[in-house]
Amino acid sequence: MGSRASALDLTVYPSPACQLVPSTFTVRVGSGASPQAVVVIDLTMPSMTMPTTVVTMHRVGPGLYQGGGYFSMGGDWQASVQLIEGDKRLVQNVPVTVK
Repeated sequence: MGSRASALDLTVYPSPACQLVPSTFTVRVGSGASPQAVVVIDLTMPSMTMPTTVVTMHRVGPGLYQGGGYFSMGGDWQASVQLIEGDKRLVQNVPVTVK
């Protein structure tokens, strides 16, 4: 995978994210990710005990992944963006405020 300081960049649309409104998640991966790399996003609300929402991401171009999902309620969420290549995993946690 190589060493990348800030290898994963997450964008959520619409911005700001809204509860129960479909959101598009876009992840840009820094240089060095192979076409076989898998990107997964786990959405959690740290202040609540609730199941994780998994966003399935699809490769749409070199280093670019998109997927759809929604936030079940407003508040402070965490998006755990994971880049998986073979037995290596890079994780970046991104805070998301949902209206």
